[in-house]
Amino acid sequence: MSRQITAIGLGIFARRMKGPDILTQADTTKTRDKKDVFHIGVHFIDSHHVACYAVDKDHFINEGRIRQKGLNFAIPCRIVTPKPEECRNLLVPVCILVSVVTFCTIRLEPTWVHLSEASGIAAPIDIRRGVSVQDIDISDLQKRIIKAGIPLGPATIGKNTEAKETEGFGKG
Repeated sequence: MSRQITAIGLGIFARRMKGPDILTQADTTKTRDKKDVFHIGVHFIDSHHVACYAVDKDHFINEGRIRQKGLNFAIPCRIVTPKPEECRNLLVPVCILVSVVTFCTIRLEPTWVHLSEASGIAAPIDIRRGVSVQDIDISDLQKRIIKAGIPLGPATIGKNTEAKETEGFGKG
């Protein structure tokens, strides 16, 4: 895990893993499709002020506010897995591989719940097949996630039957 401490929002701190790939702001706004989609993000980029400076005794300047309307975006499975050379049997749905700005879109409880539930679905698959978490059969995992009622794209919202090709997700 990274020893880097990152300020999030109003002084909340979080540790993040280091990995070969991190989800960035561009992944939430431009390159939204991912083949290894594990969940979908639905919240806009929303970073609260991170600093407040006094100009004089009656005036202050707030700094660091970001609000950017977003679109649904694919959250890939690889953001919950550490580097394989560091650990091959761990899924980490909270200290995820995302930038500070992207963390603003993922920080909501429903997203944490679904990332944790999807990780819980993935873990026994890895154990039974004797593979590392980085080598999981993503297609099988996606079918199981959809069956559990976790959406992986617009076409899967509200579905809990066999997985079908999603519209705009899992193709990139």
